[in-house]
Amino acid sequence: MEEFLSKWYGILLFVAFDFIALIAVISITYRWLFKRILDMLTSGTCLIITFPLLLIGALTARAAVKRGEADSVVVGEEFVGKKGKKITLHRFTVGRLCLLPRLADVFCGRLSFIGVKPFTAGDCAFLDDDEEHRLFVRAGLINPLVRGGNAEIDYDDMIASDMRYVKNVSFFGDCKIFFAWLIGKIRGEGDEYLGKTRGVSYAKSLLDEGRITEEDYRAACQPQE
Repeated sequence: MEEFLSKWYGILLFVAFDFIALIAVISITYRWLFKRILDMLTSGTCLIITFPLLLIGALTARAAVKRGEADSVVVGEEFVGKKGKKITLHRFTVGRLCLLPRLADVFCGRLSFIGVKPFTAGDCAFLDDDEEHRLFVRAGLINPLVRGGNAEIDYDDMIASDMRYVKNVSFFGDCKIFFAWLIGKIRGEGDEYLGKTRGVSYAKSLLDEGRITEEDYRAACQPQE
């Protein structure tokens, strides 16, 4: 009996050591390697699991196209990604499942599961030099404000939160953000934590607050003819 227990005790120690070593490697290399690997693994799994929902979303959008309510099943929207590179993010044109194609954007490296809010080129035109550091990481489906955000949050608060996130990206930090988001979903909470940033772009919020002029807004955000 003692020999049996000793054998399993040794196995458990070996497994525990390997697990701790794995967590240490992930933590050390997370920012520049494992964050991307985990994004690929997680988004790939989610794409497989949600395939029926993706099909429903596509059929719903297809029906809208046939009715003349939309021009295409999937639309691409231009944003500024990591290191200032232009990226195209995708969504269905209609329906509650319209953002499911963003899982493919995560898998392809245009997005991360957790990261800053995607900004357009027009939005980025109004960032100062320090605030442009938020572009050092990929934009994400889940914003760090899920921890501590509220209905009074504005873009100044979001950008400050993004800057802290960029400076302190870590495996355990992202785990805390993810589980805060997951608990919120289980409780039936929406995205109220995004506060005043919901449904309005950064540039439009500056215009509404009178911090930029209509001419500034049009020059940055409207396509040139």
